[in-house]
Amino acid sequence: MIFAVSVMIPDFDKTKEQDQVVLWAKRLAYEGFVVVDTETIGFIPPDICQIGIVYVRQGIETIDILMDQLIKPSSQEWEQKAIEIHEITPDKVKDAPTLLEAWIDVLKCTSLSENLICYNRQFDGQAIRYSLGQHGIKADCIANNVWPTGASMKCAMLAYSQYVGEKRKPTDKNCKWQKLPDYGYGAHTAVGDAQSTARLILELAKK
Repeated sequence: MIFAVSVMIPDFDKTKEQDQVVLWAKRLAYEGFVVVDTETIGFIPPDICQIGIVYVRQGIETIDILMDQLIKPSSQEWEQKAIEIHEITPDKVKDAPTLLEAWIDVLKCTSLSENLICYNRQFDGQAIRYSLGQHGIKADCIANNVWPTGASMKCAMLAYSQYVGEKRKPTDKNCKWQKLPDYGYGAHTAVGDAQSTARLILELAKK
């Protein structure tokens, strides 16, 4: 995921919807979970240039880094705005492994939990499917929010947005998407945003 901002979670009287998010976070903290985050060369195509994976063990607040890997994308169609945000350039990934070459390690890292979390599951899932597809690997299960290991894919962004409860208009059914809080792990890097996502869930679990 690309965006992160320095915003801490506010304390206020919880609604039913907020209680649901807190219970969700508590269950994840109890069961343990893996977070996967990606950086891409742009939105079109969403070809991966970095992947980060972290692990929170059952009932333990420690965030373990499992993968912090630059990835050589298949496409050369880099978007300048993406480069300005994550500061990854073509020369930095020219000797990096492709996602295909790193994929076995990705699966090993993500096999530690049945709960797999992304911040903006839709975007990261699309990026992973696209990048794998460039190497002839189909991961259609991701479209149904199922990771190739069988883990259930969940979106921390949607949960956090529900917790904040901000609406663009009072009549809106869905909450406004919230940017990922920056906990100082290194915003705009895949592993840094993965760590911030994990910390967000652990903080929500304390509410």
